[in-house]
Amino acid sequence: MGTTNTDSPSVDLVVLTRDSNALHPAIQQAIDAQDGVTLKVHRVVGNLRPDDHTRWEVIARARNQGKSLGSSPWIMFLDDDVILHPQCIATLVEKLRTSPAYAAVAADYLGESRPKKVARHVSMGATLFRRQILQQLRFRWEDQRCECQCCCDDLRRMHWGIDYCYEASAEHLRKP
Repeated sequence: MGTTNTDSPSVDLVVLTRDSNALHPAIQQAIDAQDGVTLKVHRVVGNLRPDDHTRWEVIARARNQGKSLGSSPWIMFLDDDVILHPQCIATLVEKLRTSPAYAAVAADYLGESRPKKVARHVSMGATLFRRQILQQLRFRWEDQRCECQCCCDDLRRMHWGIDYCYEASAEHLRKP
């Protein structure tokens, strides 16, 4: 997975899934095709509990579990329904390397970004974080505010930036 060049940045890729079944072939192929990075892939299943109020609670818990996995300076969350283009992760790493005021950048797989505007809401389905910043953050949700929005708001309160990276490409898996 990824290149084996020792100069390639190491990234912990945390794939959030709904169950432990094999990943969709297009998702797995996209992970395997990542170029310019060395990946350590971790998988976290978001298990629904009887007392969960919303799926955001399940997702926040899974992200909190996933953020402790691995030891690379870069950690990326990938939802199990997002297809990364081959240079996506390497592009995100380079964007964070050259943007010291940012804690995280994401591939816009849902078409939410607007040119020359910082996104208020950044979907976390394909988002790369600086590990040292992520360790200071706890994923959470509130009524009417998903875990993505709470993360964006919390990072900005900590004076960190988060936005989409226009050069990083990914797409949402089309449902049959």
